[in-house]
Amino acid sequence: MSDSSRSEALIIDASVEQRDVLLDGLNAGVRPPSAVAREEDPAHYLRTLLDDPTVTCLHVLGHGAPGGVRIGSRWLTPEDFRVGADVAAARTEPLEIYFWSCRTGAEARGKDFMQRISEHSMSHVFASTGLIGDKDQGGTWELDTVTKPRAAVPFSQEARDAFGVVLAVTGLDSQLSTNEQATAAIIDTDVSITG
Repeated sequence: MSDSSRSEALIIDASVEQRDVLLDGLNAGVRPPSAVAREEDPAHYLRTLLDDPTVTCLHVLGHGAPGGVRIGSRWLTPEDFRVGADVAAARTEPLEIYFWSCRTGAEARGKDFMQRISEHSMSHVFASTGLIGDKDQGGTWELDTVTKPRAAVPFSQEARDAFGVVLAVTGLDSQLSTNEQATAAIIDTDVSITG
């Protein structure tokens, strides 16, 4: 995605020490940040930004741990990042979410947290498995792990359970040569391709 097509936004935990140092160096293309005070619920800020289809890049800065990031007085959940299909479809570019927080992407909890957010928001999610911040304290500004949404099935579980057929081509076996039948490659238990 080119820098000119990005619409970037930042939500930041107001309790982060030295946040003014970072905000003074905020890139010009990033919207004025939403600073969430300890007593505020970050869900309101997230909802406003996530429901805006012009936002294609959301930065979240707060203190983290494997599988989480705290903004204000609470830990964010994957449910906080749920985006409606109409908003996702209205975006001109895929949404990217960047977690600038320590160890949010670490361990199995971190991977699960990122994947669930990715699927709820139909976005690519970037996070760190290590420390974020001052290099003299072991930190870096590199996000070393990323997830993307898995393909979504457009039918409800009930509809899929009630669907009583498979989508394989039938009745053509007699029209295929022995060689074509022998070269059929099974891709999935319900799908085969010949050729």
